[in-house]
Amino acid sequence: MAKKLTSICVVLSMLMALSLTGMAYTLPADAGAVTVSQENGVYTVTVSNPVYANAEVTVTAVANGEAIPESMTDSSVAYFSGKEADANGEATFTFEPKEGFNNENGLYVAVSTERGVDTVIAKAEYSVASITSAHGQVSADREVIKEGDTVSFYIDADFGYVATDISVTGGVLTESNEGGFVVAKVKDNLEITVLYDVAAAEIGAPGVFNSVIKPSEFAEKYGEDFSGDALTAKYAAVIFSKVSADLYECGIVYSKENNNPTVGGENCIVRPAANIGAKGAFGIYLYSDEANDSTYYVKSYVKSGDSYIYGNATTFSLSEVDTTVE
Repeated sequence: MAKKLTSICVVLSMLMALSLTGMAYTLPADAGAVTVSQENGVYTVTVSNPVYANAEVTVTAVANGEAIPESMTDSSVAYFSGKEADANGEATFTFEPKEGFNNENGLYVAVSTERGVDTVIAKAEYSVASITSAHGQVSADREVIKEGDTVSFYIDADFGYVATDISVTGGVLTESNEGGFVVAKVKDNLEITVLYDVAAAEIGAPGVFNSVIKPSEFAEKYGEDFSGDALTAKYAAVIFSKVSADLYECGIVYSKENNNPTVGGENCIVRPAANIGAKGAFGIYLYSDEANDSTYYVKSYVKSGDSYIYGNATTFSLSEVDTTVE
């Protein structure tokens, strides 16, 4: 035991000296590698370096990986062991940190031989193991995530949806909003789940105008290719609406019998917007040669992927309009 403690003190003393003086020696990339991984709380350190062939290699895992601790006591050490590397200079160490070890900030893993500390590797590396996000894309601000890191993720929600709930395993969710979230103290591969709600407020309820606008004026403003029937029809309604972007298929769906009109719904008629103006505004002209006093139910819609997102419903009816062309 005394020999082990002495060895630990020697290694830690070297670590401390190297960290304080900034003289830590790292072998060239082509000289070999030290990798650290973790799964279910068990760490694997793999040493691969030809210069270690048949040599005694010692691995020391030090607590609080954000910085090498100033107090290099035995309590700072999560693991300490040595073994002889094979003829290729390879050795694998598998361990679970001693009981009570606080792993929130990760580990520094030091590899040493009889000639001193060769390489200090900061933290195991992790990835995003899974993302569940049905209505948006989730991306990280870095490709490599190390143990104890704080990582920012960004949500690009599909049009018409807003992120409402975020859950993460493998780290601590510290901040979240509609645009993204932050995960701190990463200690395992991350599993991320983002739930969404339909952002119906982003789709304006239709506004109905009848005799206010002449069919000829509407045709000129919105560029619809009106037929002669449209220009001469005596009864009409102009449906205006607005969506929050002009990059998606949008329009209205209406029905006389169905008070909750949807695309593909029973007794529902769909009219895509022919032209979408500034800030997502569009207008649709509905007309008839015959008067009727029926009430129609109408919603604006946006098609996002294979889904349809709807705004709030309203009603309209046809009324007589001025078809004079000036």
